[in-house]
Amino acid sequence: TLDIALCHIEDVELPSGLVHHHLQTLSAVILVRPGHPLVRQGRVSLAELAGYGLAGFRSYNRFQQWYRHHVGQEADFAFTGPDFDILAETVARPDLQLFSSRYLTEPLIRTHAPVALPVQGEPFRHEVHCIRASRVKSPAVEAIERLMDELLHQSEA
Repeated sequence: TLDIALCHIEDVELPSGLVHHHLQTLSAVILVRPGHPLVRQGRVSLAELAGYGLAGFRSYNRFQQWYRHHVGQEADFAFTGPDFDILAETVARPDLQLFSSRYLTEPLIRTHAPVALPVQGEPFRHEVHCIRASRVKSPAVEAIERLMDELLHQSEA
């Protein structure tokens, strides 16, 4: 079994014996390829995303609800990928957008050259949590939790 996990838990109920604490809240950024028709429009409304396929990680209920409310249709994930590099590469295809956090966007833009789409409206936000067993923490787990807190909050400074 694992001693510690870093994840978001919006759509799951933690089993007994586990505790969590909030590390940070991330706001989504929509990345598109340079020259994408939506970029040429300037700032776009979330409803204008309708009809475009998405690239991203697994679609969670909270994201689906947010997308349905703001875009007016179900989110169509044309591609789901296991890591950020593969997802960023898919943005080069015409109809795919990648929803990513602002914290993770800068390295992707440097390495894969997607464009952050300027969008008006309420961004999708999700929380990152540290989950661990509720039993007494070992010094190693305490150190890992402190490092995760420090690392994730560096981007806020």
